[in-house]
Amino acid sequence: MDIFIISLRTIIMFIAVFIFFRLSGKKDLGEISVLDIIVSLMVAELSASIIEKPDLPLSFPDRRLPLQSCEGQSPTIRGR
Repeated sequence: MDIFIISLRTIIMFIAVFIFFRLSGKKDLGEISVLDIIVSLMVAELSASIIEKPDLPLSFPDRRLPLQSCEGQSPTIRGR
């Protein structure tokens, strides 16, 4: 039963991520900015967390998941 649920969640998240990237309109690597790469990594992390943890709902995932990978890291802003 777990294999079926994980497979179904994987297919659903693949379709959702595929649609997300198709709507972004980036077709060439030269068109991708740093912000696009960061957003892509965050979407990938959130998708992996949803697939790996079957107790999380697909429709409204835990908002803290992307922030858990940043614990203990504090960004610094340098003035010029």
